Amino acid sequence: EYSQAPVRSLSEVCFHEGIRNSLHQLKYREAKRIQIYTWPAIFRQQHVVMVNGPQTGKTIAYLPVILTFLLEKNERYRQFMSKTNGPIAIVLCANTKKCEEVYDLSKTLLGGNRLKVSLITYPLSHVNTKYTDMLVTTPTILVDLLKQNAINFKRLCHLILEDGDAILKLEPEIMNGIFDLTQSMLSNRIHPKPVQLIICAEHWDLRLENLIRRLNKIPLICIGNYLEAALYGKIQFSMKFVNSACKEHELKSLLKDMFRICKSIILCKEEEIEEIQTILMLKGIDATVVSEHMSKEDILYLEQVWTQCKGGEYTVLVCSDFILNTLLTVTSASLLIHYSLPNSWTQFVKRFGCLLENCRSPLDKKQIRMKCQSVVLCDEKCEEHMPKFFNFINSTELQNQMSDKFKNFSQGLKHLEEEKKL
Repeated sequence: EYSQAPVRSLSEVCFHEGIRNSLHQLKYREAKRIQIYTWPAIFRQQHVVMVNGPQTGKTIAYLPVILTFLLEKNERYRQFMSKTNGPIAIVLCANTKKCEEVYDLSKTLLGGNRLKVSLITYPLSHVNTKYTDMLVTTPTILVDLLKQNAINFKRLCHLILEDGDAILKLEPEIMNGIFDLTQSMLSNRIHPKPVQLIICAEHWDLRLENLIRRLNKIPLICIGNYLEAALYGKIQFSMKFVNSACKEHELKSLLKDMFRICKSIILCKEEEIEEIQTILMLKGIDATVVSEHMSKEDILYLEQVWTQCKGGEYTVLVCSDFILNTLLTVTSASLLIHYSLPNSWTQFVKRFGCLLENCRSPLDKKQIRMKCQSVVLCDEKCEEHMPKFFNFINSTELQNQMSDKFKNFSQGLKHLEEEKKL
């Protein structure tokens, strides 16, 4: 949500010298995009929420900073060092495998620097976290440790959810208990030292939204792809199953009363552009058509004209994925119509960048006059792409927006996929 300027290079980040050396030994030269925003925010003690796919650098986006804090604990946490015990940082993961990955990376980054990092998994026996600086475990194990009085939160300053969306979905009651206990501890803490919350997630969902609403300060929210940003902005997502011959009718239904007041874009294959242009012309729908055979100058001119149109005078922008991703910088659309599906999931995700300006924060209390919409027109040619789309939709809260027809089709396709495996 809110951030100061990102760091421009690794040398600008105030990592502990040992951590910096370890990053260099790992041949870590350039920060990933999400990290250039999160590192300075975490150093400022800001709450941080990261949403991006697997293997996108989310763990490195927080771990070197937290380890730097802990290596400087005598200065940073002076008020806790002599009178209390227990972990200063707790990292919660969805499963043991992830716990081990975070623990191993921590030890690698620490190199020869001494720090008490504890990995606790089942079975539990004679656990002592009294001198632990950072604990890596799962929510269920943490609760068991609390029940055994084997841990306390007296020194807790950083709570990290490594698989935040999965943890909040699988362990809602346990996590509510952990949050309540953290708040209770803060209410009784003599020193005014807050607990920083850091969340890594693959998908944005309502559970994350509800959690950040509970925080005393607005977090930095970093979202790594346009589709997740659109979900964050609460777009209305729909899929319409139609025969190719019926697409003309669907386009008219979607645009006829809206296209002049709702900035709309139709994305399609290059060979479909002429067909769409004819449909729109016959229906009396004004269009700005951009095709790949046009000169770069003409394309940029058409984009400028389309972008600068005022409400009530809008036209429908029609183009291919290639044009959108290489020559246009469209971010102000409110209605995105997928006339056909692209060849890759990556291209599909990039399409949602055209809605970016109108993706409003769920924390924004201003009334939204017009919500963003994304409509996928699925015909018989889309069948080969469907498994990927269904897998994504069923892994997010988009499944709650889908019709019964969609759910039945998805279930049928799943059965077919399972039969193929047999």
